[in-house]
Amino acid sequence: MFITTGTFLDQDVDRISYTDFVNKELILFSVASNLRAIPSIVDGLKPGQRKIMFSCFKRKLTREIKVAQLAGYVSENSAYHHGEAALTQTIVGLAQNFVGSNNVNLLYPSGQFGTRLAGMHETHAYLHSLSLSCVCVYVYVYVCVHTFVVRPCL
Repeated sequence: MFITTGTFLDQDVDRISYTDFVNKELILFSVASNLRAIPSIVDGLKPGQRKIMFSCFKRKLTREIKVAQLAGYVSENSAYHHGEAALTQTIVGLAQNFVGSNNVNLLYPSGQFGTRLAGMHETHAYLHSLSLSCVCVYVYVYVCVHTFVVRPCL
């Protein structure tokens, strides 16, 4: 991150000017927001998606699990602190396999995870279960409990 000195506000003052807020705190928020919103060039995952995949590999997810159970496990073991609704939407997004949802679904859906017409809005994720997709075996190499790396395309 390219944060220069003088970007943080003095917390002891009662009032700040608009220019100080925009030029200091808002820039920090924008940088943090971009880090969360732009996928990595290494694996194509955002940090939230990477935490979900890390938790799936750590749990050695081979059998089906409910989305709500996986969301609880992810928030407990990977320091995910952005809310359960956002986490379940991300899990459902990783499991969707219709045209236009994503390139490869990394989680195997078992149930209705949305359609091309309805998108994510018609899914009730707490009722459905999922497991790791077969593609994960070919895409990711399981190194140890704490890391996984992307296999180079052959």
